[in-house]
Amino acid sequence: MNLEEYVRQIKDQVDLLDFIGKYVALKRAGRNWLGLCPFHAEKTPSFTVSEEKGIFFCFGCHAGGDLITFVQQFEHLEFREAVEFLGEKAGLPPLDWGGEKSRHLSGPKEDIKALLSFARDYYRQQYQKHPEAQAYMQRRGIQESVTDCYQLGYAPSMDTQLPALLKKQGFDLSLCLHVGLLLKDTQGNYFPYFRDRILFPILTSGQALIGFGGRAVGESTQPKYLNSPEHSLFQKGKHLFGLSQAKKDMKNDDQLIIVEGYMDVISLAQNGFSNVCASLGTAFTADQAKLAFKHSSRIVFCYDNDIAGIQAARRAIDMVLAMKMMCKVIALPSDCKDPDDFIRQQGREAWQKLCDNALMPWDYIWKDLWNHVQTKDPMLVENVITKMLNKISEDRDLMLSEPILKQIALDTGVSLRVLNDRFQRIQKNTYRTKTAMVRKKRPVCNIPSEDGEKILLKALIEKNDPSFHQMVFSRITESDFGQKEHQKLFIFLKEEFNKVGYLLVKELLVRINDEDMKCLLSELFLIEESFYNDTAVLECMLKTEENKNRKQSILQLSEQIIQAEKQGKLDLSKQLREELKRIV
Repeated sequence: MNLEEYVRQIKDQVDLLDFIGKYVALKRAGRNWLGLCPFHAEKTPSFTVSEEKGIFFCFGCHAGGDLITFVQQFEHLEFREAVEFLGEKAGLPPLDWGGEKSRHLSGPKEDIKALLSFARDYYRQQYQKHPEAQAYMQRRGIQESVTDCYQLGYAPSMDTQLPALLKKQGFDLSLCLHVGLLLKDTQGNYFPYFRDRILFPILTSGQALIGFGGRAVGESTQPKYLNSPEHSLFQKGKHLFGLSQAKKDMKNDDQLIIVEGYMDVISLAQNGFSNVCASLGTAFTADQAKLAFKHSSRIVFCYDNDIAGIQAARRAIDMVLAMKMMCKVIALPSDCKDPDDFIRQQGREAWQKLCDNALMPWDYIWKDLWNHVQTKDPMLVENVITKMLNKISEDRDLMLSEPILKQIALDTGVSLRVLNDRFQRIQKNTYRTKTAMVRKKRPVCNIPSEDGEKILLKALIEKNDPSFHQMVFSRITESDFGQKEHQKLFIFLKEEFNKVGYLLVKELLVRINDEDMKCLLSELFLIEESFYNDTAVLECMLKTEENKNRKQSILQLSEQIIQAEKQGKLDLSKQLREELKRIV
């Protein structure tokens, strides 16, 4: 029996509604069932289950998928572990994974997972064998229960046995070089990549081990922090250290605090604050922001209290605001260099107070700017006011700008009325500039909107009409979609249709291996029916055709203008430019 057939049998034997109902109190809501989401804290139910389609989706945190996805996310299991767990529940015999060719299970990625798992066990044993490593963590105030929770290990300074041990276990040494367990000198000798370091296993949010972060124990060991090199499973800008542990703590309070260092996470966890993760020693990236907001709607940054840390926090704020999301920032007192330093000096209650008094983004930025005005010279004051007004003019939310304008007035002595007048003038100019830029850069051939894209995708999966599918796939391509995740799903649906000549909902869920795509599919299934109807679909199709024709006209006119100008036909060129201006 292959994997797809095995998964089908699981879903036939294990009822999705009954299974989820053991974890979530569900109430009927029309054709679906509704309850409080088990993946984030909420007061109003937004977790929806469709018994008919065999899927769930939370409209609050956007977790979604099928029975296997639910088990993966709730029990923190890998795909294979979830299948085996449910297979046992269904009373099925174990699946023979040895012959399974699924991309979930075979190939180099599985070899890397096995190698990293072996390395983690090895480093854990070394931690237990080396008193100096344990003494280092004890000096930092970290107890054994926390080192066990985060599975911390130790790479000895004079480790001569690791290369031979890896070879004896049958691991490919070139793969060991690739994932950063070994290095190789010019004579061809292998030696450990990590030496004299506390090792922090880096996990995905689903608890899959993908790499290590190392913190130097001895003062002479440089650099202080060293991560595994990036490889096929590990791109450090896409993950957050400690997120898998933080998720458990966030079931009661969905606030997620993002710090810089591994020891910040561990030290805060030691003091009872496990809702913390770190950005792996890299600048906070868009991928990390998306990952964080997938698990929490209340993101709080607390970076190191030095120039680099403050600048990193400013960049993170800018990124989050550009994504139309909201965050807060903890401002450490001047005598504390990082969260680890603060919690060790001042304790739990002081840290909780800092969290409760976290600043809104504009307040944090203004505080930083104002603190740098040493002499309060009128020219310097004017300069920082202008900087701040320009900054907050980028956000058109007046409710957020009003409190910071009052704070600026209070700090500088400039009247609030004058600041409001200046702010409104700057905001109008900023809006005009942005509007002009949007018009200039607006894509010509996209489906009208994100909702329009979803309407078309929902129609493709809901309509049991191969002729409709054929018509859409012949007239629309993935390039007509502005959202990348929508492009990926469209390509998948088209490939599936070309294989078998039809699209069936339950078959799609079995075949999709991409968790993000499965989540999007679940969302589309559960969007209200009023969102999509034949008229809306037709309007989207016509608009797309109109956009394509418009783009073709623009290209033709552009070519004609070039030819007319080359031939010196300036009157014709002028006419063509007027026509082009009318179309654009």
